[in-house]
Amino acid sequence: MRITNSMMSTAFLQDLQRNLGNLDTMQRRIISGKMVNRPSDDPVRLQQILKLETALDQHEQNIRGIDDANAWLAGTEASLNQAGSIMTKIKGIAVQGVNGTNSEEAMLAFASEVKQIAEQLVGVGNATHAGRYLFAGNETTEKPFADIDWNASTPYAGFSGDSNAMEYEIGMGVTMTVNTTAEQAFGAGGVEAIELLRRLEGALRNDAKDEINTCLGELDQVESQFLTARSDVGARMNRLDATKLRFNLDISTYKALKSQAEDVDTSEAIMYLKTQEAVYHASLAVGARLMQPTLVDYLR
Repeated sequence: MRITNSMMSTAFLQDLQRNLGNLDTMQRRIISGKMVNRPSDDPVRLQQILKLETALDQHEQNIRGIDDANAWLAGTEASLNQAGSIMTKIKGIAVQGVNGTNSEEAMLAFASEVKQIAEQLVGVGNATHAGRYLFAGNETTEKPFADIDWNASTPYAGFSGDSNAMEYEIGMGVTMTVNTTAEQAFGAGGVEAIELLRRLEGALRNDAKDEINTCLGELDQVESQFLTARSDVGARMNRLDATKLRFNLDISTYKALKSQAEDVDTSEAIMYLKTQEAVYHASLAVGARLMQPTLVDYLR
């Protein structure tokens, strides 16, 4: 095949342009610190980086959900702990009250103390997290437990929330129930803790030993309800901590892989840059020899 000057010039210009492009790519990588600055630089590497970024975003979103769930459960656990302490104190008062040697003044003092503690327990049942009631089911904007009106014919109106579960997403397609319902903790629908304290207050005030004994037995059941609910919350918090730890380990791995795919090894890049500069200058030198002026150029 005959090689013409025009063919040689065209091939030279194509090679020169390619070498200049390689030099430009290396300069961009060193300046930006990134291996891929345009999709055309390395489509396969770019796809890998985008997949890792998507995985990182998903895991970070999952961790935010876990943190929100943990905060809710921590508030619930603190309230249940307080309720358990209240039950322990109430049982001590009931045990003293059932003793037949107490004076009328002592029984009235016990009743007065139970009255104050019952109102404290209402406050625990109406505890909130971020402005939402913890034990109200899905009715988180409405106070679940009514205040006690000791002078009314029906002093305690009871629970007004629902028993629906509140789900938080803690992973892709994975949810967890974060709320503890009033039925689970306070016995709404069964032995209701606040109503039990109201009954105990009346029994102490009237020195009704049989009713005090009955309340003592039910106090054990209510205390067990709080303990069971608190144990369940603790188990869920442990699960969240384990899940968060796994996600954090995954994030560390993904970040390392992303850095490996995306970040430039500066010393290696400078070496390649020097190589590309040498190649480009050599191309210019070859071109100068290839396209030397001829007599025809002067005749033009």
